[in-house]
Amino acid sequence: MKFFTLLCLLLVFDVQAATRVKFMPMNMNVMINVTEKDIYGNSDSDSADLYAIMNVSEQDSMLGKGKSIVTSDKDFNLVCSKEKKMCSIILKKSARTEISPERKYTAIRIVGEEAKVITEKFKLNDRGEAYFQASDKLFRIFGTRDSFIFEASGE
Repeated sequence: MKFFTLLCLLLVFDVQAATRVKFMPMNMNVMINVTEKDIYGNSDSDSADLYAIMNVSEQDSMLGKGKSIVTSDKDFNLVCSKEKKMCSIILKKSARTEISPERKYTAIRIVGEEAKVITEKFKLNDRGEAYFQASDKLFRIFGTRDSFIFEASGE
């Protein structure tokens, strides 16, 4: 009985996630929104934590102070607003992205020099890697000198 209760609680917390993955029509784009609260008002620190590991300068925007990381092909675009306490990640269809609404999965894989450049736009751990995983496990970032991977799953 305890196992069943624990399983039910885990499923409830997963449904209440503050991460939303939205596949756009014709599989051209995917938008991942990360907010400080889920639809039930429960707190989630993922947007603040992601903002904190971004190793780029703050900029002024329509949403107030924020940070942005964009690939050269604009197929990965991460924007976080400090004042709105939210982040948005957009993946655009390209040779480097995988967009699969059927599997509810999306990813971008970058190799070579640009992988190093993008990875260095995040604070690195003691192994020289960029790593972030959302508390609801719906997306993660992993970067090294040789490769950068962002992947997400959800609705």
